[in-house]
Amino acid sequence: MVPRSGPLRSFRPTHSCYSPRVTLVLGIDPSLTATALASAGDAGLRHVLIRTTPAQPLPLRLRRIADSVYAAVKNWPGGPPDLVVVETPGFIQRHGGMEGVYRAQGAILAGLPAGLRVELVGVARWRNGLGIKVPRGAGKQPFVDFALALGAELPRSPRAGRPDGDCADAYCLAEWGLRILRAERTVQTVAGSATDAA
Repeated sequence: MVPRSGPLRSFRPTHSCYSPRVTLVLGIDPSLTATALASAGDAGLRHVLIRTTPAQPLPLRLRRIADSVYAAVKNWPGGPPDLVVVETPGFIQRHGGMEGVYRAQGAILAGLPAGLRVELVGVARWRNGLGIKVPRGAGKQPFVDFALALGAELPRSPRAGRPDGDCADAYCLAEWGLRILRAERTVQTVAGSATDAA
């Protein structure tokens, strides 16, 4: 191989995955009564729980969700997220009682600041991607256990007194998104290295 002539090439990588900015992924679990936002990434684990009551008129509940999501994302420690992962009901769940979740999801999407990368992800996709097995009758406990294993501090559910399953879902969504984002950046790095070598 013949050595190159001219100035030495800089060793400093130019790909976005080497940005000094921290990686931040936001997971959102939509619900009319308790919409949960949680982050995973280099900035640490944080969450926000947006509660509404059935006594409020539906338009006010949706407006509260949209406004609260906007304010939370705009003021999230660590800056705007690199990726926002919003849960969407799976095929089996679509056939009964999910109208409220879809309405909350619409309010969330309307409330997100412009310019963010957003992924809508079904339950089975992120659950399988994280390797979470849910035995029959386990409810949200496997997701709570996973979030606690990440180091998340979950608020207590006001009704049951147990760790909040909605926040646990949001942390799981954020962790799934973080793994996807890191895998994409690894591929970009490898592809960039191959291009630089050629």
